[in-house]
Amino acid sequence: MSENNDVKFNYTTVLNYLNKLGLKNIINGIKEGPNLFINNGKHVVYSKDYIYYGCGINSGNQSCENNQCCGANGKCYNHSNDLCKTSNGCQVEYGKCNIITSNSKNNLCGFNYGNCHSGYCCSYEGICGKTNDHCGVGCQKNYGHCL
Repeated sequence: MSENNDVKFNYTTVLNYLNKLGLKNIINGIKEGPNLFINNGKHVVYSKDYIYYGCGINSGNQSCENNQCCGANGKCYNHSNDLCKTSNGCQVEYGKCNIITSNSKNNLCGFNYGNCHSGYCCSYEGICGKTNDHCGVGCQKNYGHCL
């Protein structure tokens, strides 16, 4: 939270902030309660040759090389792979994704919903809008404009 010196954090504000940053429903086998993965930004290399092969937000913000994309699962693929489509969760900041646009319906956006209309942001809750809640912390860059 040190990057936000102007914000006074307490239990509730920290919890809300982390909920906005966390990835929802990616952990298999959770039957009750919130299914939220929050990454502290650290990573450990688990490979035979000590080279880190992951990419993206959950892999130390590593980018893929050359003509590769970073899939939603944190692995690099040739950009012609279906996992390189933004509609399949390709991480645009960490490789070469194929931008797939489909206008959202009912003002919903995100994985399985589509993109917001031009100039609108997709909030962490998957709702299109133009306020700081939509465009700030947790904004989904694959599905709309973000600050």
